[in-house]
Amino acid sequence: MHQSVTRLFAGMLMLATILLVWNQVAMAALVIRETPLELQTADVPLWQLNIGRLAVRRCADCRVSWLRVDEATRYEVSTAGQVERAEFVQQAREPAGRAGMITLFLEPGAEYVLRLRLSPRRGS
Repeated sequence: MHQSVTRLFAGMLMLATILLVWNQVAMAALVIRETPLELQTADVPLWQLNIGRLAVRRCADCRVSWLRVDEATRYEVSTAGQVERAEFVQQAREPAGRAGMITLFLEPGAEYVLRLRLSPRRGS
């Protein structure tokens, strides 16, 4: 009887150890590569994309944040996929683009824009 209880206790202890180690491995695998920031296209000064710095307000009461863009920044349009910067700006200036949203994907912990995604408003 005593051996059965000892084996049961050892098995439960081993299972708890495996679950604890597995939980730590699963947590270590989660890496945040981009932080999204969604803005109305009308609130984004598109001309600033050409100078490499983009001024945005994250909320109505927030101060202006200066974000960097460069030749490595990628541009996407939800209806066309990846496009060149000029094509992105052109579609963002159209009525459907101005009425839509732009999502900025920022490098975590930095003020650098990895990519921009334009989602034009349908039916505009």
